[in-house]
Amino acid sequence: MAYHWEHYDEALQAWERAGGTWPPQKALWYGVWPIALLNQVGRHDEALELARGVIESRPASSEAYLERARAYEALGQPSLARDDLAPWARLRPVQSPPASRIQATPE
Repeated sequence: MAYHWEHYDEALQAWERAGGTWPPQKALWYGVWPIALLNQVGRHDEALELARGVIESRPASSEAYLERARAYEALGQPSLARDDLAPWARLRPVQSPPASRIQATPE
């Protein structure tokens, strides 16, 4: 709940107290929020690592590609961010945020 109320530091502390582990297998569909949370608090390297794991295990997770693009952009790698926007656009559900949130400026 703290994450959805935009209390990111509180949400991160709760997630870390829980061991920073993914939810049970049946709940993995909702497992992208820790990546978004890490991006929100500036821990982009950790967000990349988690996004890679989600994309490997669930390559149809559009939101994992979007969050990995956000992490790449924050780390100054706009070409990698742009690379992740193509699978995100192909896979995203209609209600996903617009790609315009990713700046992905030319290198």
